Amino acid sequence: MPSPTISIIVPIFNSEKTLLQCLDSIKAQTFSDFEVLMVNDGSTDSSRNIIDEYAANDNRFIALHKDNGGVSSARNYGLDRAGGEWITFIDSDDWVESVYLEDLSDAKSYDLIVNSFVLENTSEIWDDQVPTKNFIGPEIRNCLNAFSNICNFTAPWCKLFRGDIISKYNIRFDIRINNGEDSLFVLNYILHISSIRTSNKRLYHYNHGDSTLSKNYATIAQNYYLYSSLYKELIDHLSTIFNCNNKLLLANGCFGFFVKSIEYVRQCNISFYNRRRLIKQILSTHASKLILRNTMKRSLWKRQKLFNLIAKTNSATLITLYLLIHKRLKGIDWAY
Repeated sequence: MPSPTISIIVPIFNSEKTLLQCLDSIKAQTFSDFEVLMVNDGSTDSSRNIIDEYAANDNRFIALHKDNGGVSSARNYGLDRAGGEWITFIDSDDWVESVYLEDLSDAKSYDLIVNSFVLENTSEIWDDQVPTKNFIGPEIRNCLNAFSNICNFTAPWCKLFRGDIISKYNIRFDIRINNGEDSLFVLNYILHISSIRTSNKRLYHYNHGDSTLSKNYATIAQNYYLYSSLYKELIDHLSTIFNCNNKLLLANGCFGFFVKSIEYVRQCNISFYNRRRLIKQILSTHASKLILRNTMKRSLWKRQKLFNLIAKTNSATLITLYLLIHKRLKGIDWAY
């Protein structure tokens, strides 16, 4: 049996409420030469039955079952079994329009194709979209400098990757961290390519839900430190290859994880001392110092503007007091 043009990897965990819409949208694609690797990551709801039924009725849909290991583990499981010339990822609570694959496949002369997306299930206004543009060779520097901090580049979905590049360099998601691994995967891939195509077409519908960052307070600072260290290592390599502004790229790339980590410190039910200690650990990293000097200058949502002023003082005590004052609020509404 010939290999499909595109392998679609769908990580699935207890997704019975959204899975039908996701898989139906894939089945309705105008581009038909694909396989769907439906990776059931130890679901305890009816997700297993749903994907088994799809696999029984359409041989392009492949049911894969594994013990629960997290979304990175599930995506890696799919990558190990993907046979397509190209790879794309679709999350089980998202859906795509019928011309999604056809539109991506039309740009297959590039190493990475990046589309825009529609943000669902939120009242936020999302303006972080990419224009339609080609970046070849050294021009990738301009792409990274302009877009490295937005969701289009920090997520694996709404993209098309070359399967041979992923295979040759054994590019995988880092299972040691539970937030930010998407960005590391994409950056690791960009290390090995020579062209990027971006598109302003919004054909991917992203269901904006709660982050999966662990709320175990003992691991929040550890996760942030590991992520920022790995991100810095990749940025240093990219800066050497494409002559990028590595300080700004590092600040932009770690900004989202920085504010998410602080938001989860706010949510933790711990003492003032422990909260302040975690904030101090987060502020002590090289990435945080760059963020407070660079990224925090940009325009933020209303509730972030006060935090912007407080964060730039680099005072763990002031930030901790701010978080306690806002503890009864839903969140800080981070623009990321």
